[in-house]
Amino acid sequence: LIDDWYKDKLEIYTLTIAHDNILDIATLTYAGSFRQYKGHYLTDWSRADADDLFRTWIIGEDFDKRTTHEIRLQNIDVNSSFSWTIGMFSDKSTTPENPNNQWQYHEGGDKVSALTNYWWGEDVTALGEKEFGNPNKNWNYAIVENWMNELSFFADVSYTLETDSMGKFEFGGGIRRYDLEDYFHSISTGIWDNDSSITSGQEDGTRLKFSTAWMPSSDMSVYALYSEGYRPGGNNGPLPQSCTDDPKSSSRNDRYNSDQIENKEIGFKASMFNNTFNFTSAIYQIDWTSIKTDIYMDTCGFSYTANGGEARSRGIEFESTAQLTDNLTMTLNTSYTDSYLTLDNDAIDGKAGDDMTMIPKYNAYLA
Repeated sequence: LIDDWYKDKLEIYTLTIAHDNILDIATLTYAGSFRQYKGHYLTDWSRADADDLFRTWIIGEDFDKRTTHEIRLQNIDVNSSFSWTIGMFSDKSTTPENPNNQWQYHEGGDKVSALTNYWWGEDVTALGEKEFGNPNKNWNYAIVENWMNELSFFADVSYTLETDSMGKFEFGGGIRRYDLEDYFHSISTGIWDNDSSITSGQEDGTRLKFSTAWMPSSDMSVYALYSEGYRPGGNNGPLPQSCTDDPKSSSRNDRYNSDQIENKEIGFKASMFNNTFNFTSAIYQIDWTSIKTDIYMDTCGFSYTANGGEARSRGIEFESTAQLTDNLTMTLNTSYTDSYLTLDNDAIDGKAGDDMTMIPKYNAYLA
């Protein structure tokens, strides 16, 4: 019944600083960013909330700020057999107090008052006048405070061993220690609920990386890699009252945790025919746990993030570049991926053995 609209504005400022000699020991690199987002929108809820008996809509405002910092120190001697990197990463997101995060409106008149009294069980015209001083407002959702912080420290080391008859061997290892904190406080008032919700959480962990490589010549290497990764968790905020009876609401929690992967990989790299043909090939297995999944609740139109099950991806990749003439280069890449759930996931109606969505089994690129 109403045309939706939205307006967005995103400002991003970045700063990079590099120093190539710190006390004749290390190089330093700093990368930072500041982002500021503002959004303003209208969404039509006439069908979901009123079955198109009358017009009702939400006008909302979103804004947040995000600041990141990363500092790296790396050994200055690139010819050294021992190489190292240490660093720190910080990511802070904040949403200041926002009393206008969402306002729901309805059209005026005695007819709509009667319809809302029949359909919602309350005369929202009288409610709006009493609660908000506006007979056309029926609900407000306000953010009191919302922030998320991530702080991590990392280190990576490698050692290269040179032999006379077997070429070079490289051994590497890395570690990343992370701490996550978040806090969310909101207030809702009006026809749907009158509630104050506070959710918060804290996580910490350590992720590792190990690698080894054999380079029998300058034109060839074989490597093996084990690495771990994560994506930070966070808060869902309160469950709208209109969603309490949705079948998928039982899988929702106030907070979702970080998801994690473990990657095992073996690969081969080579340069042939006087460096005119270069290629890499690898086989890998990725185990994905506590998958972060967006869940849409059909009966109320809201969604939330859940930790949904586990999955595994196995595949092989091949990438190559051939210099056909002085002025003509050919690139050929191809891959095969077998990705499937390893654990039942009720939130998305997935069963162990089901293929993962959005992941093609075959992929090829020729240029």
